[in-house]
Amino acid sequence: MTALPFKATAATVTALPRPARRINMAVIAGRIATVVVPPLIVLAIILTIWQVVFSQPGSSLPAPSEVWAQSYDLIVDPFFVYGSQDIGLGLRVLTSLQRVAIGFGLAAVLGIAIGAVIGQSKWMMRGLDPIFQILRTVPPLAWLPISLAAFMDSAPSAIFVIFITAIWPVIINTTVGVRNIPQ
Repeated sequence: MTALPFKATAATVTALPRPARRINMAVIAGRIATVVVPPLIVLAIILTIWQVVFSQPGSSLPAPSEVWAQSYDLIVDPFFVYGSQDIGLGLRVLTSLQRVAIGFGLAAVLGIAIGAVIGQSKWMMRGLDPIFQILRTVPPLAWLPISLAAFMDSAPSAIFVIFITAIWPVIINTTVGVRNIPQ
């Protein structure tokens, strides 16, 4: 008997692709129903009670149907202008967003500059930190009458209150960031 030479070959293993997960719509619908339906039912009950109790004449609150009828124009056409004070809700929101952008922008520019200076100088940190710690604890609503008295107008007062509220975290975080830069 003659021996045949044995040749070893490496076995190739191929992984079979996983079967695609089937999306069970019934399970998804059940999960959505358990999360969405109970709040909707409670809301419907509250609105129904509100409508029944306050739909009588002489009630202290308007019924939901009255609220909807009165606010329909504000919702459908939010950008109307009928006079200097009779403007739509959308224009008021845009005005507020403009004030927020200006206030936050000023706070970012000045806060980063002041924080960088304080973060680089221990002397400035010792001199200004107690003042900042006192001023940052003043609530934003406390700044409102002060700013109204100083500026005599609502637009700059709102920008100032947003600025004074936003500048303290910017200064503090910039200072800490500059101090943590390896020397």
